[in-house]
Amino acid sequence: MGGYVVYVDQVLAGNLLLNYLLLWVAGRLSRVRAPLYRLWLSSLLGSVYSLLLFVPGCQVFFLLPCKVLASVLMVLLAFAPLSLPRFFSCLALFYLSSFMLGGIWLGTIYFLYTDSRSLSAAGLLGLVSRHYWTGLVLALAVFAGGGAALALWRHRWRSRACQVGLAVEVDGCRVELEGMVDTGNSLRDPLTGHPVVVVER
Repeated sequence: MGGYVVYVDQVLAGNLLLNYLLLWVAGRLSRVRAPLYRLWLSSLLGSVYSLLLFVPGCQVFFLLPCKVLASVLMVLLAFAPLSLPRFFSCLALFYLSSFMLGGIWLGTIYFLYTDSRSLSAAGLLGLVSRHYWTGLVLALAVFAGGGAALALWRHRWRSRACQVGLAVEVDGCRVELEGMVDTGNSLRDPLTGHPVVVVER
């Protein structure tokens, strides 16, 4: 009978790294701070949970309610105490990051598959096992690169959105400048109360 080999250390280490990254991303995007040891503990909980898939008789733990419960426990262990809106924000971003990274990972592994024959379920698991770390490293690189590109695009978009045309005229001398709206600038003229524009000489 055909089968495939599962390396426990590989599953634990890979899921530990993935879970940590996903929790870290969810925390950053939700602007929730968490100690590193809590992120690692939560990641370890998720890694041990993933091993249950390979334990005979434990498949019931992978029904949808159990999966939701496991992810809720991971988010609470990493970030609690949280207000209800912030909790749902962390949970939603954890799911979103998981779907994105998981899709990139499996897509990368399938991209490395060069055989023209279709894959069975066992064949797919064997393929994942063979290209586990290669797919993981490439997926992390794509995930991190995409995040960096998105952050750069948002920064440039905000910079353009805050730029305005500005003309300064002193004693008949007029200079055209490009100004930036700074919401942190609270300077005002003490006599008129008008906002102050800061310009280098």
